[in-house]
Amino acid sequence: MYIKSYGSSSKGNAYYIVTNQAKRIIIDLGLDVLKNKQSPHYEHLLNVDYVFISHEHVDHTRHLKKFLENNLKAKVHIAQESFEKLCSKDKWFWLNKARFFWTPLEKAGAIWTNKDFQVTSIKVEHNSKANFGYFIDFYNGENILYITDCGSINLGQFKNLDFKDLKTIMIESNYDDEREPTAFSIKEETQRSMVGHFSYKQSMKLISFIFNKIKDDAKNYGIKDASIIEKLLSLNVFLIHTSAKDFNSLKNKDIKQNLNFIRIAEKGGEYNANYYRKRSWDKTKEFIKAP
Repeated sequence: MYIKSYGSSSKGNAYYIVTNQAKRIIIDLGLDVLKNKQSPHYEHLLNVDYVFISHEHVDHTRHLKKFLENNLKAKVHIAQESFEKLCSKDKWFWLNKARFFWTPLEKAGAIWTNKDFQVTSIKVEHNSKANFGYFIDFYNGENILYITDCGSINLGQFKNLDFKDLKTIMIESNYDDEREPTAFSIKEETQRSMVGHFSYKQSMKLISFIFNKIKDDAKNYGIKDASIIEKLLSLNVFLIHTSAKDFNSLKNKDIKQNLNFIRIAEKGGEYNANYYRKRSWDKTKEFIKAP
């Protein structure tokens, strides 16, 4: 799986994802992915079939309209409440509502299926009208779990998800709990609240839960322990909204799982999940293997 990040910060978020079978999606469009017409991805982006929007905040949707005006085929999956908020700001979205698949927040967990993938929306608590994480299964042994801008999450939502073949996680890890706020502000208070952003400890707690669920789901299918260990060692965790300083501090934390962590840089970058699985942590600055 190939991941192209156009940026991962409060200035904007956008991710272009290509599977090994050349299935292409975009998650969030807070940045202009079509800005560089000389990019080798430009023509492919114009033919992407599906866009997934986590929530309506501008750092995740600022360039959604422009993208859809240039890519005339893409369908957008979004929470109904987030879609309605976009419509209240710009009637263009309502006039083009046929291009949107929306799910009410109360129906989070609903499964949407087509010939290319199966996607499950996951309710994420944030100071927005709604926020969805996504578990996307591409049927070919590749899948991805995406959760961002998360203050808290109900783990019961994962009960019916099958993680035995989960290989890629993109999860927010916004700040170090042990670092004191530089100054009191409403923004800082919100960020650290139940509707704010995941801290390092929160993201590690969720990753630990997912790690154990992968083991349990694999055992339920009769998969042997040696194969389960191999699955866990091939799991990649891409950290979103993580500063270089906080990322480096991970090396000194007590992480109990043996996982591959890759930091998605604020200004973007390109990441090949297959590449990271084959390298040891000391071969690249953007990769660590937990002790």
